[in-house]
Amino acid sequence: MAEASVRAFFAVGLDAALRDEARTVASTLRERIAALRRQSPRSVDARFTHEDGWHVTLRFLGNVAPVVLGELVSRARTAVEEIAPFDIRLGWAMAFPPRRPRALALDVVPREPLADVALRLDRACADCGFEPEARAFRPHVTLARTRGAGLRERDAEGVAALGAARQRVSDVVLFQSELRPSGARYTPLERVELGAGVHP
Repeated sequence: MAEASVRAFFAVGLDAALRDEARTVASTLRERIAALRRQSPRSVDARFTHEDGWHVTLRFLGNVAPVVLGELVSRARTAVEEIAPFDIRLGWAMAFPPRRPRALALDVVPREPLADVALRLDRACADCGFEPEARAFRPHVTLARTRGAGLRERDAEGVAALGAARQRVSDVVLFQSELRPSGARYTPLERVELGAGVHP
């Protein structure tokens, strides 16, 4: 009997310092949404994500056969071995996508090194038979997903993380995603080190 497929993605998890900053932003946004609902009960309803699962998605894979995961990880290691570790921090809150926002998130900066990793991972995935990512990459941490219409870009305006905390990104993680009624559960499957091929 064939093994069940695994819903998976590559991402950078948030450390404690960045989670602290993200928690403050999530609290502010939660208060905004609650105020909107007091004004109009039929306005946007948001379901906030669990902080222990906050991450920056680099490449979503969808359902993957277990036999493919090993090759994916091997190609991913090769893809990022020349990228030296780098620092990231949290930026402004945003509602996205712009036309019909369905989520509240935090921008992550600087974008360039994360975009480089995402591009290389996308190429590695393509080498394993996955379709290239069609959407433009914008690093972010999803704080809430909304139900129904009503979310506007301005609902996140003027809210930002302090930006004082920095996180060193020295690896990316292949996560398994399990969808549950209480919310998604993310389990690390493999860690892929950055800069393995960079000589000091």
